[in-house]
Amino acid sequence: MVQQQVVAVALLIEEQVVDKALQPAIVSGQRRLKGQLIPQSLAQQSQLPQALEFRYLRVMRIAVHPSAQGLGFGSALINEIKGYAQQAGIDFVATSFAASSNVVNFWQKNGFTPVKLGFNRDASSGEHSLVMLNDASLQAAQQKFVQQVSAEFYEALSCWLADEFSQLDYSLVMKLLAIAPKSSLPPITARDREKLLAFKNNANLYRLARPSLARWLQVYIAKISVAQINIDHGNVDQNSVGQNNLAQENLAQENKAKLLAALKPLVAKCLMLHQDADVCQRFGFTGKKALYQHFQQLIKLS
Repeated sequence: MVQQQVVAVALLIEEQVVDKALQPAIVSGQRRLKGQLIPQSLAQQSQLPQALEFRYLRVMRIAVHPSAQGLGFGSALINEIKGYAQQAGIDFVATSFAASSNVVNFWQKNGFTPVKLGFNRDASSGEHSLVMLNDASLQAAQQKFVQQVSAEFYEALSCWLADEFSQLDYSLVMKLLAIAPKSSLPPITARDREKLLAFKNNANLYRLARPSLARWLQVYIAKISVAQINIDHGNVDQNSVGQNNLAQENLAQENKAKLLAALKPLVAKCLMLHQDADVCQRFGFTGKKALYQHFQQLIKLS
């Protein structure tokens, strides 16, 4: 509260399936209980009955007064919710919402991890529903569960982008790839580097290099998203202080955004398998030659 006025509110619901006799039917999708969104959806996707047994505190709604938005009250309320959940013995704080890059960014900044993206678009919002979890218990078993379901989600996402999510908003795709846990990223082998270098020198080798390019792209997006990268100006000096430091940080963020934007055509082509003509039209390239030259210029192997 600010000067005795409410500025942020949240609607919460606790979810848990305690009847083990129902677990097989729920996991197989033959049975669905009302009011148990998170445990049931995670159990069905992961095929792990243990997902039903955890206690979840789902944030159904969170709202901040318009005059108080952008001041950190939403994040402060989330922190209070996480503290309450830990004291109450809750395993996870969870949320499910119509996914957009801005909303994903809010929850990710508050310690939540993507674990499930719905295949069907919501009838009212027109967006896919994303489930994100925060480990409120700080216990090893719960941490292992989040790591497992998140890793499996990202492993599958790299395949789903070419089919089930091929029409997903590019900004949302980039955001999801940018916050991928390090443990979920594919390894880049010496052979991958050789194939990437071959494509960098010869655009006709794109098809042969595409599997390696797809792995490199996922790793590169995640890497630059957590680094202070300054295009054409070298690395930002993190030890500088004062206004100079702030200016450098702002420039780094701006250039990082430019680099991520430059990678969108490659994501569309390499991960989402969009046709060359469609990618050229969407991103303003004059033709396939110009598009592939852009791809070649993006490859960094250092």
